Amino acid sequence: MKGALALSLLQAAHSLSLFRRPSLFQSARAPPAPPPVDTTFTEDDGYELLKGHRRPFDWIRTRLRPPAPGTLVLVRHGESTWNANSTFTGWADVDLSQRGEREVEHAARLLLEAGVSVDVAYTSRLRRAIRSSWILLRGLDAVYRPVFKSWRLNERHYGGLTGLSKPMLAAELGDERVQKWRHGLRDRPPPMPEGHAYDAANERKYADLEAVPRTESLADTMDRCLPLWESRIKPDLLAGKNVLVVAHGNSLRGLVKHIDDVSDGDIVNVSIPNGIPLVYSFDRAGGQLNPRNTSVERPHVLSGNFLEKRGLLRAALEAEVMLAKRIPGARVFENRGAGSASVRALAKLELERRLIDLAGDPAALDRALGGPEANGRVSWTTTTTRPPRKRKRRKRRSAPR
Repeated sequence: MKGALALSLLQAAHSLSLFRRPSLFQSARAPPAPPPVDTTFTEDDGYELLKGHRRPFDWIRTRLRPPAPGTLVLVRHGESTWNANSTFTGWADVDLSQRGEREVEHAARLLLEAGVSVDVAYTSRLRRAIRSSWILLRGLDAVYRPVFKSWRLNERHYGGLTGLSKPMLAAELGDERVQKWRHGLRDRPPPMPEGHAYDAANERKYADLEAVPRTESLADTMDRCLPLWESRIKPDLLAGKNVLVVAHGNSLRGLVKHIDDVSDGDIVNVSIPNGIPLVYSFDRAGGQLNPRNTSVERPHVLSGNFLEKRGLLRAALEAEVMLAKRIPGARVFENRGAGSASVRALAKLELERRLIDLAGDPAALDRALGGPEANGRVSWTTTTTRPPRKRKRRKRRSAPR
């Protein structure tokens, strides 16, 4: 009787959930429902991570003491295979030439020397710009930084001129007509016909566009860059982020026209060379950015500062080719020294500048190449391949008897 009473009390206790664990008298409860899935987060290649982990009331601190604006670095992609043979490229997706890769590597070393770091990068959807951004971030040891690819940074669409030789077209139609298409602000080339060999309308990378342009003027290209500036690049700079933009000559001209408020007459004469960083610093004026005038060129139209003069590296690369012809096996820019990647990169930059100095002094270059003024000596220090040395055989000594 007592056992039956105790059993009934135990069953009543379990029915009232007085025990946490299930027993023989109570079936195991159903597993708890999974937490609701947060559908508000979308993967955006790390863009949200740029905002950092915000603490409570951080927005008040930001309002009372906003951060200093970040640095903007504009880099035109290195020389492409079509740049090398003077061909209208536009939206044709050609790759970098070997010299173009060297130009971008040199640009990364210039930024490293200037102490410029990168928080976020923007580039176009064309491979010559994308690969240039990869090379730059690798040289800055910042490959983990997010890179956003926007069609708004694409090169100007040259329409039916795409794939045609510039010198041959100038010979047929006249240099004046071709120069208006190339440098005119509102002159549009003939539109690209459907079925053209370089028509990008059906390419997958432009599937999000309602329509791919058939031709563009310089003004069209500059206007389409502004929404990206207002919605992404400018807010990043106001938040204190250093922004790298790797794009094309005409799309970069659109950005600098807006930043420096360049007139329509002056922007036609502005040129952005391949692989030379243009660095902008800003002051904050409310919610706007005022560029500081850091340009060393006089007279200056742009307030940004080019980290190197145009043409110096190409002259050095040509001098290296001459050196390799005169001294078989010479590798001027090779650096196998010890140390970190940054130290090796800066040492390589020093070698490049030594060759740049030689390229500007014909007599010194002739002496370095072993010319008549060298008196049989080569004054330029290079790394050359040498034949292996023959080891002298040692005579074995006979054991004492």
